[in-house]
Amino acid sequence: MEITEDNGDTVRLNSFISLDKTRPFWQRSAASSSRRRSTPPVSTKSPGRLPVKPSKRKPENPFYEPAYVESCLVQLCRAGKWEDVLQRCQEHPEEANLVPLFGVKEKNAGMHDPVEERFHRHPLHRRSKSSGQGLENTELFRETPLGIVCASEDIGKSYVPRVIKALIEANPRQVGASQLLPGHTALRDACLNHFCPVEILEILLEACSMYSNNDQAFRLRDQGGVSCLEHLIAAVQLGLSSEPLEKVKVYIKMRPIEHRKSADDNSPLIFLLTTGNSFNDGDVSFATQSSLPQLNGRLERVFELTKLLLDDDPGLLSSCSKVSGCSPMHAALRNYGTFEPLIQELINRGTRHQLMDCRNMYGDLPLHVACSVGVPMKVLLLVLGETAKISLHMRYAGMPPTVNPLIWSTNNSGYTPIDLEWVRVIESGSDFLSARTFYPLEATGVRRHCFKQDDYYKDLLRKAVNQVMQNSAHRIGSEAREEDARSIFGSSIDRISLLIKAASYFGDSGAYPDTSVPVSLADVCKLCRVYTPSLPLPLLDLFLWLRSEDILETDSSGNIPLHHVLSGNNVPRGCSIVRNSNLMMDWQAFVVRLIDKYPAQAKVRSGSERLPLHLILDRSVDFSGELAVGRHKIVERLVEIFPDSVELLDPVTGLYPFMMAANDPNLSIDTVFLLLRHAPSQCLPNKT
Repeated sequence: MEITEDNGDTVRLNSFISLDKTRPFWQRSAASSSRRRSTPPVSTKSPGRLPVKPSKRKPENPFYEPAYVESCLVQLCRAGKWEDVLQRCQEHPEEANLVPLFGVKEKNAGMHDPVEERFHRHPLHRRSKSSGQGLENTELFRETPLGIVCASEDIGKSYVPRVIKALIEANPRQVGASQLLPGHTALRDACLNHFCPVEILEILLEACSMYSNNDQAFRLRDQGGVSCLEHLIAAVQLGLSSEPLEKVKVYIKMRPIEHRKSADDNSPLIFLLTTGNSFNDGDVSFATQSSLPQLNGRLERVFELTKLLLDDDPGLLSSCSKVSGCSPMHAALRNYGTFEPLIQELINRGTRHQLMDCRNMYGDLPLHVACSVGVPMKVLLLVLGETAKISLHMRYAGMPPTVNPLIWSTNNSGYTPIDLEWVRVIESGSDFLSARTFYPLEATGVRRHCFKQDDYYKDLLRKAVNQVMQNSAHRIGSEAREEDARSIFGSSIDRISLLIKAASYFGDSGAYPDTSVPVSLADVCKLCRVYTPSLPLPLLDLFLWLRSEDILETDSSGNIPLHHVLSGNNVPRGCSIVRNSNLMMDWQAFVVRLIDKYPAQAKVRSGSERLPLHLILDRSVDFSGELAVGRHKIVERLVEIFPDSVELLDPVTGLYPFMMAANDPNLSIDTVFLLLRHAPSQCLPNKT
């Protein structure tokens, strides 16, 4: 570029300005403006004062895995050329050596485990934190020729046993070596292979017994926490393999008890009874429930396997789950409660205290589980009878409770077996139900405590009871009313009646209550309480309507139902104290309804010659100040019906009613004035 000045001199500017002629103007201007925006501001700080971070060197990996090429023996096993495998084992036995897996995590190339998904769907069998420890330190190897053969579908053919023996002779360590993943041994592959005959399994077990290095195959568990024996048990449950029971028998015969159980893991019996039940499994459930012969065959297999395990080790009955604390009886009732022979077998082999007095981590007795899942009536009678017999031999400090302390006991959520029974009826009817969506993790069927949910269920129960009373308003007689109640509640009315009769019966006679005798109103009133779990008010009203003829009927102690309601407020063993205003209001409402049903009850004396007025004023009964208003209304109603009772002495304390009220700090002064107004002569001084 040249510029001519006025004096005629020419100046060249090429060395000062360099124009980019290859790009248009708008691109050049945009590039220059972006450079101006991206240019960082000039720092005013002295660069000598800024700390200079040392540059980090990328760590070098000093270890490089050597290239791995499968041996001819491994390739022949993959191809299924068994004759060539036999010849190769004789000529080159070194090809059966174990090849370490250097820090590389590969997917399992073995057989697909059919128990994995079923295992994770049954949280009752989840292992404790200590279970499976040491798997990360297990030495891993690449797939072995023996593992490939054990996972092959050709394992059931006649010439394969010779191949198995040849591979074991070439290198016996193949039996117990973990392939690719911890615990994935050749023995595990054989247990998972449904085509594996008993003969080959016996060969592998014998090799584990002969060589000390293979003993870990019995102790190792795979990443799901399942051992080889438990894989065989799962195969028995599903009926997937040939001769499943024979395989378990061979396994038990080859290994002693101390090698099959661990203090950190669940027992094989717990695994059998807590997993694979036909009512709680996905795709298996549809197949078994649609075919009754398949279901019965499966239950028979579980029954035979249970007897086999208990014959080998009777102590398995006392081994509970390490996670949920469930005993074998808990698990059997939850998952196989419809199969009576299995429950009867467990009862025959164990002691009552060992089976029925065992609580899991949720505080459930086996009776709680039986009521929650709705076992058949025959099974419920078995469990109820064994539980009641335990209670008759229990010792108590002081006065014994008036109800059965185990049958009327509560779990950690505050529910009795009767509560779980009627809640199940509201939810699902009278059918067997082994699992519900709101179960807490690893629970056995017991609901978490939720007062809002309780109120919802009580409202539904109240509507059902009102419907029964409305439909049978014209019916006369208890039998006719029971038929109408059974049309609404089904057989559950008989189950609830049985539980009430068993819970309310407790004595020193050592006899179990006769279940053929229908429940009486006195039995129901024994379970109407203030500070302990009580029957819900709708059920109390239902049985008052069904058994209205029993209002004046006395029991063996000479008490009528009203006496039991007013005096039976001591806390039984196993029941938690409940401070609930709704429970107090329900108790007060039922007492008033019971009195109004037949007012003449106010004049009936109890077995200890006490009137109902004396019982409601008794200070020894645990009545707190929160119930002062309710007790005042009941006293007012009793005095209104029988005014002369205020002038009758209590035969136990020797006090007049107003004295009993004045001596009770939990009663208001209004109750004392009420009694004095009806007996003014007692306020006058004695004329002596």
